[in-house]
Amino acid sequence: MEEDEQGRRRTTGGKRAKQGTPQGGGVSPLLANSYLHLFARAFLAYWRATGLAARLVRYCDGMPVQA
Repeated sequence: MEEDEQGRRRTTGGKRAKQGTPQGGGVSPLLANSYLHLFARAFLAYWRATGLAARLVRYCDGMPVQA
């Protein structure tokens, strides 16, 4: 968004996306958590197999959750 001298707003940039999930859309958190869940499982499996001293911390509304 951009404002001119008279305070009128207009959209700048290219065309709207015809594919994908809009940022802030209703399904966006569901898709993000699905991918993060898969990542966390793979991370923990690798962590246990290699014996690394690592921790995965996920934040949900500012509250850390350790896996």
